[in-house]
Amino acid sequence: MSSVVRRHGRHLRDIHSEADNVGVQDFVLLEDFQSEDAFIENLRVRFQKDLIYTYISNVVVSVNPYHQLPIYTPDYISIYQNVNLYELPPHVFALADQAYRSMRDELLDQCILISGESGAGKTEASKKILQFLAQTSVNTGKAGNIRDRLLQSNPILEAFGNATTIRNDNSSRFGKYMEVQFDFKGEPLGGKILNYLLEKCRVVYQMPGERNFHVFYMLINCGDASLLRHLDLEGATAQDFHYTQQGDACNVNGVSDADAYREMADAFKRLGFAAEETKELFSVVAAILHIGQLQFDAITNDECVIATPQLLPRISKLLGVSQSALNECFTHKTVVARGQSIQGYLSKEQAYYGRVLRMGASFAFNSSNEKLQQLFIELTLKSEQDEYRQEGIKWETIEYFNNKIICDMVEMKHKGIIAILNEECIRPGNVSDDTFLERLNQSLGRHPHYLSHATITHQQRKSLALGRRDFQIKHYAGDVNYSIDGFIDKNNDQLFRDLKEAMSQSSTHLLQDCFPHAELESRRRPPTAGSQFKTSLNALIDILMAKTPSYVRCIKPNHDKRAGVFNADVVRHQVKYLGLMENLRVRRAGFAYRRPFDLFLQRYKSLCPETWPHYPGSAAEGVQRLMDHMGFTQDEYQMGKTKIFIRNPKTLFAIERQFEEKRHWIATRIQTRFRGYAKRKFFLELKVATITLAKHWRRRAAQKKLGQLKLAYITLRLCFIKGYNNRNKPRCNENAQFLDFVRYRWLMELRESLPKTVLDPTWIKRTPPYLQETSKLLHRMVKRQLCRRHRDAVTRNPARHRALVLKLLANEMFNTKKLLYPMSVAEPFATDRMQPSPFAQHPKHSTAARILQRHAPNDQVRYSINVGKFDRRSFKTREYVLVVTTSSVFILYPESLKLNVQLNFAHILGISVSNKYDGVFVLHTAPDTPHNKGDWIFHTPYVIEAVTQIAYVANKAKDVKVQGMIAFERRNHSRGEIVFAVDETASGFRRNKQRQLEVCAPAKPVPEHYRRFRAFVDAQSRGNSDVVPPSVEDARKRHRKKEQQQQQSRTRGQHKDQQHQQWLHQQRELSRVRLQSQPTVQVDMGSHVYGEISEPVAAHDSHLYGEIQDPVGPGQRQRQQQQQQQTKRLSLGPSSSNPFGEPVGQFQQQQQQRQGAGLRLTFTPHHVYGEIAEPTTASGTAATSSSTDHIYGDADFGGVQAASPQSVYSQVDQPQQDVYDTVQAVVTPAQRNAYAVICS
Repeated sequence: MSSVVRRHGRHLRDIHSEADNVGVQDFVLLEDFQSEDAFIENLRVRFQKDLIYTYISNVVVSVNPYHQLPIYTPDYISIYQNVNLYELPPHVFALADQAYRSMRDELLDQCILISGESGAGKTEASKKILQFLAQTSVNTGKAGNIRDRLLQSNPILEAFGNATTIRNDNSSRFGKYMEVQFDFKGEPLGGKILNYLLEKCRVVYQMPGERNFHVFYMLINCGDASLLRHLDLEGATAQDFHYTQQGDACNVNGVSDADAYREMADAFKRLGFAAEETKELFSVVAAILHIGQLQFDAITNDECVIATPQLLPRISKLLGVSQSALNECFTHKTVVARGQSIQGYLSKEQAYYGRVLRMGASFAFNSSNEKLQQLFIELTLKSEQDEYRQEGIKWETIEYFNNKIICDMVEMKHKGIIAILNEECIRPGNVSDDTFLERLNQSLGRHPHYLSHATITHQQRKSLALGRRDFQIKHYAGDVNYSIDGFIDKNNDQLFRDLKEAMSQSSTHLLQDCFPHAELESRRRPPTAGSQFKTSLNALIDILMAKTPSYVRCIKPNHDKRAGVFNADVVRHQVKYLGLMENLRVRRAGFAYRRPFDLFLQRYKSLCPETWPHYPGSAAEGVQRLMDHMGFTQDEYQMGKTKIFIRNPKTLFAIERQFEEKRHWIATRIQTRFRGYAKRKFFLELKVATITLAKHWRRRAAQKKLGQLKLAYITLRLCFIKGYNNRNKPRCNENAQFLDFVRYRWLMELRESLPKTVLDPTWIKRTPPYLQETSKLLHRMVKRQLCRRHRDAVTRNPARHRALVLKLLANEMFNTKKLLYPMSVAEPFATDRMQPSPFAQHPKHSTAARILQRHAPNDQVRYSINVGKFDRRSFKTREYVLVVTTSSVFILYPESLKLNVQLNFAHILGISVSNKYDGVFVLHTAPDTPHNKGDWIFHTPYVIEAVTQIAYVANKAKDVKVQGMIAFERRNHSRGEIVFAVDETASGFRRNKQRQLEVCAPAKPVPEHYRRFRAFVDAQSRGNSDVVPPSVEDARKRHRKKEQQQQQSRTRGQHKDQQHQQWLHQQRELSRVRLQSQPTVQVDMGSHVYGEISEPVAAHDSHLYGEIQDPVGPGQRQRQQQQQQQTKRLSLGPSSSNPFGEPVGQFQQQQQQRQGAGLRLTFTPHHVYGEIAEPTTASGTAATSSSTDHIYGDADFGGVQAASPQSVYSQVDQPQQDVYDTVQAVVTPAQRNAYAVICS
């Protein structure tokens, strides 16, 4: 069957090609291409043979035959499908096929511009192009009936947008843009239709010999009886209605309204319109006919009434609007100004005129044609020549008329006709058509394409016959006269507000959509008709400029619509204004095909071995090699800067034929790869199937296992349920497992929620009833353990212990008493506040050391600070250095550090400070003080710290007084006073009129952390234990950071221990020698050795036991040096590096007390454990206590504690890492790890 169709197609193609041998098929081949007569003669001879299509290169020139031709059948569609443009005689199908294949193959958007006079065949050409695309495009069935719907849109558009005119029986009275959307395979997916410049005025007025839109006659003459009865049109004819009988052309020969109505009704069904929707649409059409029958009688010059009120019920029924609303909208008008509505009457003329408004249709149509002609010039004549110049192609310039000057005259900003018209419409004052004409004459009077009665000479008035209210535009197609009557009113294009409001109240959905209520509420000025026309036309031009154009230029052979009649003058006029001769000259001198190098190479690279599959060089070089390989000469093409230009279409066809042949080879390669892909896909599927089979087998095995687990689960569940039901009973066989499980789970949850610090009040929330007592017991134990851990941590760190003691002492002395105290809480107390250099680094430190050694040989320096001392009478201040030792307060000069006064603690009676924000304190001295000068008045910004340090060392905390006014004594036992005040504007010291020292200090804000702490303390005092202390979260962060530091320290310690192995080995050898000479050693041969040691101990295996004179850190030279310095300080007394050392005498006394005592010593490479007052083993009774990573055991003897991270000691037998020892009351100086000084 297919072979028969192909033979039939070839036979038809041959017949068609032989018949088309009249004249030339392409005007480019015309010998005398410069002659317009030769051009028209070629059109005529072909037209006489019904050859209505002729090419100008890729432009199709179509002459309307005014009768049907058998060249649009499906057979013709098939022979023009997938055929190059010049292989068959000219046809609009060939142009459509070329555009379609370019879109599909090259993925370039295409557009086909159809232009010409009314009656030239534009509508029919567009219908034939749609017919071809619908039948030749790819149809996979996925797009549904898209192709049919595209075709069925034409009958509806023609019914509502076409009308019979004098020159055309089916004239489109609107501009139409149809867009068809395709997928990458070329299958239509959808489309859209935009309309421009609908001739609205035709509804109410038709010229003689013309008709209204087709739909009115189709509905009246051919509508269904039931529909006509509903529309009140039953028995009526077109002659009965004012809107259909004005042209006296109700019936037109050759026009069948019945056939058109059936096509329209069928199109509504295929496009998916519901019956109710079409009924509403026809109701509106019938309502328009009845509105045209309304008559008005004038009551006054400014008021009228409806003379035919019997028509209102019909119109009301059809539009779904009440009769009262219709009566109001036809005879009244409402104006809204500044939010107020003002209603007035319409005159008789306004009532008739208010039914339609429209700017001059001929002006809009001619302007749009002018714009499209400009587009044609830009895309063909001008752009092509510009492209040749830009690409460096040799070219002879072709002269042509560029109508851009006319387009600018119409739409130019501020000076164009539309701009002037819009300005007149919105200008205040007296505005009329005459003022508009005056503005045109002023702005365009000297324009070469504009004439009016006021701008022409007397001789021109006789020949042009321009009226006083007319102006003329010289369009590219000819001169046109326009009357200015109604330009201003029609440009507003506004229906009366009452009409819009009435239509918006309609019960029909159609009118509700056409007249939305939101438009009535909008206060924005609606755009004018000229602005709408300009905006829509520019939008259309932008759309077309973004696509690759093809052209169909339609020509009307005569004005009488007669078949076979060719009027040369009529045709010549159209050839001239369409610019066909200029187009011919450009095409004759130019190139038929041009493409960018990269696109050309991408498409045809398979034709040359050097360019296939990828050419490494530039695209231009690849194209040159491709053309050389195919054997084309330089006369057949030229290479531009970015494009290749092919002169003759035959050259392009030759390349396409080779490409079509090469595509078979490419298809073979694709098939090879696809078959490999298919085999691999089968293998992968087989692999997946195998895995799936194995998966299901494993699943079956797992199901079997699951059954066993389910059986076990059921057993456990029964036991659990029994245990749960009997959970409140005493422990028995039914609830034993359940109670154990609950207890275990509770303990695990408790382990994860234990408080981390003493202040952390968190505790496990959910506790079973039978564990409530256990929970309370454990809570107390944990609380005690946390407290013990905190105490032990403070005890092991003397520096921190002393700092906390000082802070506690300051709290007892100043909290809630002195206003400055809250500012000192967060700042740690220092032991040296000397500036600019510390006391130990002062250049005169040696002088001060000699003075201290001479006056207090056994004292240690505990505190030093710069102070200001006040004179007791003039209250002038001098700078001194105050140094606190263990027995005295030394007042030194700041530069030389020489002694001024020594105040023994016994001579200090008390210390006084104010309750304000100042830093003044007074040392009250006894009268019998040597060299008594009276009480000492000092000032320092660290008053809280200084007073606390003196009170702590001198044991004078009870003698510290906080007062509002301080009294002091002078040398002669006279008394003075110090008064204090809080002043925000002034601060300082001065002697007032009462001879008092007046101290002013501004108030300071209480720190946020102190307020939060006080709030916590107050809540705790009220019994609110749920309040979280402000430092809990900070404490947790510090704890985590401390753990990380400890881990890093352990890592560093292990590295240093490896370096210290040699030192250990030497010590072991020395210990073995000593061990042989010692009679009493009791040794446990486990991993550690513990025993009673009454004599110096030796070392065994990997641990060191021996006589200790200087406590040395395990394997750390730095610790050894520190301990040597400590021993030296204990022998020599206080030093600058250890201001808190114990006196030598006290140390010797304690050493004598230790002589003869049995020592339990345990030494490992990393640990030292302290002495025990009584001989005992490590297995003695001990009470356990835990910290974050430590548990400390308390032995029965002397309260000795041993600590180890990550270890549990209920009995001391596994010492690790850190060892701390408290040797009775003697505490060594603060180090990172405290080690006891042990002497045998």
